[in-house]
Amino acid sequence: MRVLIAGGGIGGRTAAPGRHAAGIECVAAESAVELRPPGAGIDLRPHAAGELAGLGRGDGLAEVGVRTGFQTRIGRSGGTILALPRGRTSRSAGSR
Repeated sequence: MRVLIAGGGIGGRTAAPGRHAAGIECVAAESAVELRPPGAGIDLRPHAAGELAGLGRGDGLAEVGVRTGFQTRIGRSGGTILALPRGRTSRSAGSR
């Protein structure tokens, strides 16, 4: 089996080594001339962080990541739309 991975973003950069580790030949294609950080934060759920750790990237993630305790979404008028516990806070609160 040969797999084409379209895009060198976080999904492509995670999918390619994962397929390689599973013995699946893959080719990753990216249209950008230069790969740069997106300039925005990336929210990783526990299962995504676990996948990165499984690919040997857990230590690097721990070095640059920030554990969040709460997520708040603010509307255009400045009011809170959604407020949810995250990380260890959500586990202690009984949420998933």
